[in-house]
Amino acid sequence: MTVPKLSIDADGDLILVVGPRSREFLVCSKALSRASRVFKCMLNGPFKEARPEAGPWVVTLPEDNDAAAELMLYIIHSMFDHVPATLSVAELYDALVFADKYDMTGHFRPWMENWLAQNRQDLRESERFNTAIGICWATGDVETLRFLANRICLECSINIRGQLIGFDFRRLEEAELPLSPPRIYKNAAEIRLALCKEILLRLRRVIVKLQDGTKGGSPGYCVLPKEIPRTCQAVTLGSIFNGIEFEGLRQIIHIGEPKYAPRCSVSELVHWLKSIQVLRINDRHTLCNPMPKLELEVDQLLKQHESPIEPEHYAHLKKQQQKLGLPTVEPASTEPNSKQ
Repeated sequence: MTVPKLSIDADGDLILVVGPRSREFLVCSKALSRASRVFKCMLNGPFKEARPEAGPWVVTLPEDNDAAAELMLYIIHSMFDHVPATLSVAELYDALVFADKYDMTGHFRPWMENWLAQNRQDLRESERFNTAIGICWATGDVETLRFLANRICLECSINIRGQLIGFDFRRLEEAELPLSPPRIYKNAAEIRLALCKEILLRLRRVIVKLQDGTKGGSPGYCVLPKEIPRTCQAVTLGSIFNGIEFEGLRQIIHIGEPKYAPRCSVSELVHWLKSIQVLRINDRHTLCNPMPKLELEVDQLLKQHESPIEPEHYAHLKKQQQKLGLPTVEPASTEPNSKQ
């Protein structure tokens, strides 16, 4: 199917052929050069895109999104009545990818604050982490990036190769899509692993203390040491082991400190931990259950874990905020420590 040529500038001297559909745009080469240092170099340097000595001037951009190109071309040709008041998350991402590639992001300045406000909740709830994080990275949306980075640490699982995966079971790697903060997924994977190991290590310590209690060496967690503490601790230990068997985690924490982490997400691990039903021999031993205290420790651990966002990430985000005229947001003093 042939897509008709769109005259962005009826007096234009350059035809851009964009995307897999080979959509054609008639544009002004000078407007394009003024708007983008990249295009200025392409069109006026010793490259194949330079003006030919004879014949029509045609530049092909087969890898670019034609809808995103159309939006940017309207803006740089001052055809603002064609600029939409709203964009979907997908449209916003495509537009930012095109703008970033050709160093034109700043031209979205009059519209970006409104576009972001319309999409911010969808970004926070998105299951397409690469797309949502790419938008935050390109626009300097610090708060949403913090929220998404924390979600990745807690909600993403790993595949059999130990690679971080999203809800669609595809790998989350910065090389797969544009606009990815360097190392953020690697950092998130390391934080996820550390959290899983720390949670299991704390559970292992509870189990060891319960085992000592069943042997009579100490009362363990029993608050009534004169009333069958060994039986009390044995019932608690059996309840926890029953939960471990159900989730298939026995091999991970059975001997010594945990050397491996489960493939599930941190959130799933915590949910399993909190779902363990601990039996008691009678109502007098209600307070002998160590799990509520462990759950509080884990909740605190999740609030204080390291952030995958690095100081140099914040430097980039600040530049993007200034480029787009958005309010500058500094790292919060109360947020988890940034990855060093």
